[in-house]
Amino acid sequence: MELILYYMLMGYFSIGAIAIWRINKNKPSHDQKARWLKFGTYFVIINALFFSIYFGPQFFHYLVILIIFAGIIELVKVKWQSNQKGKTMVFFFSVLAYLIVSAGLYYFSLMEKPVLFFGFFVIMVFDAFSQLSGQLFGRKKLIPSVSPNKTVAGLIGGFIFATLTATFMGPLIGSTLAIALISGLIVATFALAGDLLASIYKRQFNVKDFSRILPGHGGFLDRFDSLIMGGAGMYLLNSLSL
Repeated sequence: MELILYYMLMGYFSIGAIAIWRINKNKPSHDQKARWLKFGTYFVIINALFFSIYFGPQFFHYLVILIIFAGIIELVKVKWQSNQKGKTMVFFFSVLAYLIVSAGLYYFSLMEKPVLFFGFFVIMVFDAFSQLSGQLFGRKKLIPSVSPNKTVAGLIGGFIFATLTATFMGPLIGSTLAIALISGLIVATFALAGDLLASIYKRQFNVKDFSRILPGHGGFLDRFDSLIMGGAGMYLLNSLSL
């Protein structure tokens, strides 16, 4: 089953590469290079996450701990380096909310391999294809005051690919078609919420990225905000089903 999942993953990356090639047409060379750099970094990150689950969920668990601690550091760093005065309560409640959500991601990382793969694929597909759909077809902005680059078309594309993936992977976790579809919608919604909440925090402190540690992406929270919230959503769903 893992081999089929990896072939599916490579299929998604192939679609993504074609989409980026189409997006890059008639764009300046530096924009093209930036998109391919982001694509290449994303390829490495997603493969690292996939194989951490494949070789043993404990490896994924260790990566999640790294992501959580890196996120805390970035939250503090943004507040520390910001020119915005005050906003101590915004920072305090943001860190508190982050710790609560991160606890959900932590417990998600302790779950069985099929559940990890299901959550990982739904979140990854939603995150990637909402961006690609938005760049290809996006005209109407979703919430420009919070996240200027997000579009309605991107949101629709992300949800379509995420729910299709969830319904395909439903048998992996013993779900019916309907339950898998609903689970995919809920997890994707959590992933979207994570992205938007991270954007709100950045707007509060007037920064574009949490850091520049990941080429083409920014910081850990720029890249993993959807995974953190989506993983927590997957854990919540699984807990309620028990």
